[in-house]
Amino acid sequence: MSLRFVVSYKSGGLGDKLRIIVDTQTGINYIQVCYNHVTGLTPLLYKSVIISKYFKNLA
Repeated sequence: MSLRFVVSYKSGGLGDKLRIIVDTQTGINYIQVCYNHVTGLTPLLYKSVIISKYFKNLA
């Protein structure tokens, strides 16, 4: 069974986290920021949605 979402980048410590999450079916990249139990998630955009060119290899 392959995962729909995979973490391609992560950083941070105990209270704050930053992750780049890739949808393996569409290749769309999302950024997730967590700080003091508050989380935000949004697609990464630059003139259009950022799509990983290698997303099929992530699953």
